Amino acid sequence: MRPSSRSTRTPSRTEILDYVIFEDCGRRVNPLILDGQSYGGAAQGIGTALFEETLYDGAGQPVTSTPADYIMPGPAELPHFRLGHSETLSPYSRHGIKGVGEGAAIAPAGAIVNAINNALAPLGVELNQVPATPHRVLSAIFAAQSRKEAAQ
Repeated sequence: MRPSSRSTRTPSRTEILDYVIFEDCGRRVNPLILDGQSYGGAAQGIGTALFEETLYDGAGQPVTSTPADYIMPGPAELPHFRLGHSETLSPYSRHGIKGVGEGAAIAPAGAIVNAINNALAPLGVELNQVPATPHRVLSAIFAAQSRKEAAQ
């Protein structure tokens, strides 16, 4: 997976410019299911990286308990995915098959936050928490500006 991002005119909004998924699933038994697993995993990973967060109040009660509170990406928030496959047969399964989709779900958080950090590096911004919500990105920009002003 190789996402890239850039700063936009709205500096706290993350735009994914390119998103490549490459999976080795062993023998490709059903290519449509394979692609669906990869796309679904990537959407889940983007949700983890940019949107989804479970919050609790001081008494430990969830405050993100409805779709209005718990934000998930929809089609408008997802980029076009470029998808590639290789077939290296597994010697450990009967037909050479392996799992698929997990890499697309697990890797995005780190990859996307690193892409955001790369895009905002000229401002001295470094995020280290997911999801990288617009509020967190903007807060990190303001904190970097405050550190820069304090150092002068």
